[in-house]
Amino acid sequence: MRDSPPLLYGQVYGVGRPFTDAAGREHPQGEAWQFLGAEPVEGGKYNVTELHVENYSYVSNTVVTNYIIEAPQCLIDPQQKTARSAGRIVVSRPDGTFMTTGIGFEFRQIDSLLNISNQVMTHLVRDSFNLRPTYSP
Repeated sequence: MRDSPPLLYGQVYGVGRPFTDAAGREHPQGEAWQFLGAEPVEGGKYNVTELHVENYSYVSNTVVTNYIIEAPQCLIDPQQKTARSAGRIVVSRPDGTFMTTGIGFEFRQIDSLLNISNQVMTHLVRDSFNLRPTYSP
């Protein structure tokens, strides 16, 4: 019987490109990656369980969480800074104004690009966008 490699647990923090607000001011931005377990696989990649990614900005000396990505299982490639899976993903805002779910994804940390491939559903809370009707009832 072969010894299996140990599971790794951890958190990874990184600073991304600045966020520019409507007034043209730049604010530092970053991401925090957390996972319950990571098993090393061929090619320097890791099978990760319970991925939780938070993208945040610093606005007026306050940390603001922009969005959260959660996936029960995915493959992380630290060299390419990607996470991908054929499984479920949930992307949401902490205030509940936005949520997207789907099956199958690739997330590229380097440019914060997320592709969700199947069964994509999005829930938006209208009041959070200050939308007003363009017609009179």
